[in-house]
Amino acid sequence: MGMPRGEAELFILALLWLLTSASALLSPKGVNFEVQALMSIKASLMDPHNVLENWDGDSVDPCSWTMVTCSLDSLVIGLGTPSQNLSGTLSPSIGNLTNLQIVLLQSNNIRGPLPLELGKLSKLKTLDLSGNLFTGEVPSSLSHLTNLRYLKLNNNSLSGAFPSLLADMSQLDLLSFFGEKAQKSKTSACLGIELWLSLSDYSWIRTTSVVEEAAQPAALL
Repeated sequence: MGMPRGEAELFILALLWLLTSASALLSPKGVNFEVQALMSIKASLMDPHNVLENWDGDSVDPCSWTMVTCSLDSLVIGLGTPSQNLSGTLSPSIGNLTNLQIVLLQSNNIRGPLPLELGKLSKLKTLDLSGNLFTGEVPSSLSHLTNLRYLKLNNNSLSGAFPSLLADMSQLDLLSFFGEKAQKSKTSACLGIELWLSLSDYSWIRTTSVVEEAAQPAALL
């Protein structure tokens, strides 16, 4: 017996939606944009333990790759390669993974500047780049990340003034910048937010009405 007409129509609509979602990620040559971005990230890194070995540029679906998390819609929403002894640099192509919500690259040996393109990840909620060898200034483009809740940049070799725009990111629950060489400053008092960027005094900063000094939550270490 065939499927009732109403159910058949719903099935066809769901199938068309899935096909449309998949095709939206394809370039004119049929290459998945997320695959391209991930392969650029892989190419810029040195991977002594081959944790990225199954990242394949000929693949059309990166959701089965190690260290990659996808949504139910097969969109890349998580990139997590902590403590894998990765070195090299972080490719600006990470900015093309526009559905990312979590990036965990802490405790590696990644060097070079923080890509300005991180500011394109509008859905990002957690960014942990702590414990690497990043240099240069913190890009002001991070202030574009209006959904960001956790930002950890501590224990790198960053320098320069901390972007004052980050002080206006009232949605931040945790900002860890301990161990850096940035300038000490106090900003955004007009918003009732006191951010003391005294990097020897605070290991994290909570954006409430005042700065609270406390231990870092164990889950985020």
